[in-house]
Amino acid sequence: TNCVTISMDDLQIENDVALGDIVMLVGQVNNAFNTSMEVGVTVQSESRTTGRVQMVCSAFFIFVALDPNGKKQKVVPIVPQSVEEKHNYALAGERRAIRLKKRQLL
Repeated sequence: TNCVTISMDDLQIENDVALGDIVMLVGQVNNAFNTSMEVGVTVQSESRTTGRVQMVCSAFFIFVALDPNGKKQKVVPIVPQSVEEKHNYALAGERRAIRLKKRQLL
């Protein structure tokens, strides 16, 4: 299954990345809807000299699943297991409702 990014929400930049730092990206599927999914992404940097790790930024990406012909395709639902996953799952549903409401207003 292919996916395309259709939007990015709530980019929060907290710190700069220094030249030579190691950059780490971590993504997690927060919720899967009908044909789309929300992926939360955090970016951290690690100083090569001190080993200090700091949060750089975070954002929510919305991807749509596509079949081989480029048509929207249903995604497999996810089942959150941990308390944190359940929390992120619920918040992703709330953010989706806000995105859909915004789309109606435009």
